[in-house]
Amino acid sequence: QMEVDGEAQAGGGRSFKVGQQVLAMNKNQLYLAKLSRARTDSNGVQEFCVHYLGWKSRHDEWVKPNRLYEDNETGRRLQKRIVNNIWKPPSMQMDKVDAEANCLEDLETGSITLAVPNTLQKQLLDEGGRIHQGGKLLPLPRAPSAREILNEFIASKGALEFLEDQMYTELRDSIVRYFNSALPMILLYSQERKGYEELVAANGGAMLIDLYGAEHLLRLIVTLPSLLRKADLERKNVVAIQPRLQELLRYLDNCFKDIFLTDDKYIQT
Repeated sequence: QMEVDGEAQAGGGRSFKVGQQVLAMNKNQLYLAKLSRARTDSNGVQEFCVHYLGWKSRHDEWVKPNRLYEDNETGRRLQKRIVNNIWKPPSMQMDKVDAEANCLEDLETGSITLAVPNTLQKQLLDEGGRIHQGGKLLPLPRAPSAREILNEFIASKGALEFLEDQMYTELRDSIVRYFNSALPMILLYSQERKGYEELVAANGGAMLIDLYGAEHLLRLIVTLPSLLRKADLERKNVVAIQPRLQELLRYLDNCFKDIFLTDDKYIQT
């Protein structure tokens, strides 16, 4: 194998070269990456070394051009479609969730597409690996709780006009109600079921939003477009809710180190 100053064609009019920022496919997800080097393999096929932005260099890898996509509007749309399937709830008992939460009129995502930051995408993927392959579970109850995170998010907005403040407050209250209803039915991996039952038994009438943290809050947020797609609400509600959900995702991303647990804090089962 010989490293070269390369440029390669990937079909569909796509071409890539060293130094270019791209979207690279890794475990069925697209991540922002930079092409740092190029080489030809033993069969004369060109490969690129990709460095995933925001990841440590130990995750760098050599890939064929067919795993690369241009970082443009088309590529970002594809990334968003894939992101919507990162967290797939174990069960989709939507009718039961809708009835118990009774808050579909507050959260509308029939045409909402959320752009999940790379760090949060990686969190969802890594957590699934920890639980499924690594046999690890989150310690519970979590601190800060999901409710505390939502309250801090609103506080971070500073002084708001009455109507604007009311919108954020209604968003928080709706997520709280929906979280408590949805978590036991669609936001748990099967490995987490026993811990959930023990947690509820030990904490009496405590609300789930006060016992779980950022990890399950993120699962709920990225699940909302699928859960609420059947909601038939006015366009003005869509326009109002989408930017605030996107702001909440950015807040989780900005506070990542303070609210999400690292791998060594998970409990080995």
